[in-house]
Amino acid sequence: VRLIKSNLGWKGGVILMRDKKYTASFVSTFLAFLTFLTVFTIFTFLTISLVSCTGKVLVKAPKKDIEPLPVLDPVTKGEDRLEKQQWVLDTLGVKDVWKHMGSSSKAVVMMIIGTGIDYNHEDLQGNIALNQTELSKLNPDTGLPYNGQDDDGDGLTDNFVGWDFVDEDGLAYDHYGYDTYLAGVVGALHDNDKGIKGILPNVSIYPVRYINTNGQSNVPTLVKALNHIKQVKPHVVLLNLLNLRFTSDESVRKVELEALKKVLKELVEYPIIIGAGNSGTLFGKPNEVRSIFAKYTNVFIVTSINKKGKKPFFANFNMQYVHTSAPGKDILTTAAGNEYKMIDSTHVAAAYVASAIAVATSLFGGQKHFSDFYKALLSSDGSRDISSMEAYTIGRNTLDLSRFVAALQK
Repeated sequence: VRLIKSNLGWKGGVILMRDKKYTASFVSTFLAFLTFLTVFTIFTFLTISLVSCTGKVLVKAPKKDIEPLPVLDPVTKGEDRLEKQQWVLDTLGVKDVWKHMGSSSKAVVMMIIGTGIDYNHEDLQGNIALNQTELSKLNPDTGLPYNGQDDDGDGLTDNFVGWDFVDEDGLAYDHYGYDTYLAGVVGALHDNDKGIKGILPNVSIYPVRYINTNGQSNVPTLVKALNHIKQVKPHVVLLNLLNLRFTSDESVRKVELEALKKVLKELVEYPIIIGAGNSGTLFGKPNEVRSIFAKYTNVFIVTSINKKGKKPFFANFNMQYVHTSAPGKDILTTAAGNEYKMIDSTHVAAAYVASAIAVATSLFGGQKHFSDFYKALLSSDGSRDISSMEAYTIGRNTLDLSRFVAALQK
């Protein structure tokens, strides 16, 4: 409230008060209000200070997302009902590889870092890495495996399926509904009378969740997820960055950047595959987290092509940083809740390349380094040339699994 003295009397806003009685009443009311406001402010300050000192919280902590325990339904046999809609299998020469490689190995571990996975999906059960030691140690009071103990001595408590860095628990379930798409590309079960076929008939997919239910995250949580790689030691990492950005505050951004660089420097012996992004722009904008990854030789960046071998409008590109391409348009895959969906995404394209690395690991084991796999993916012998991609990728090519395996066998 603002009072201004004028030759007409007291002026408060647009109210003119010539009568002294009303003027005095207004002023006393205003002073009473100021007194109340002062007392309220002091009380609030003392309350906040007390809470800060005691560590007590005045509001209830948000409830954790409720994740189901993993289940294994009875194994069924039969043709995969939606396989005929998977145009990618013929385009990539996947069926030829299956004929020669036989069955892939569950000893190959792929870590998928992002939103978590619906590990109870009918077409994924069996190819998700379950911690049987933790699951088998039941709480005698409840009959459930939640016993609050580190039963396998890995430093984590009740880590049944991967690890969730959002809720800090051992059930990395997909509440946002994204990485279940990627898991289907990699390891949807074969010949189980269900939906589709993944690239790997057998694989151990280890889910890590750092993206919350709303599809959001931050650099500190990502760094914790990346540090987990050193603990699990997977053969290949498929990293979903979505649209993660650094904090706008320059001092905070500097701390985030240094923390990210530090952990990436410690992960140079692990192949990390990422999608170029889905904003239809040049890859490598300064404030995007994904641009930092381009500086590391163990990181392989993938954009999308469609069924006609063209780059779709949404797929990011950069002939300096984006290595290659793979199918990422109209891809039928698994979705959370026992569903199947057509997906457009460079992260799906990255899932195909990560699957190729896992296939090579299964076939050649310790005979070859992942740098050999990267070299083959970029070579003319180990890929398929696409002239239209010359302005978009380093390799001007796209994934061809059959040619890739053949090149590694030479």
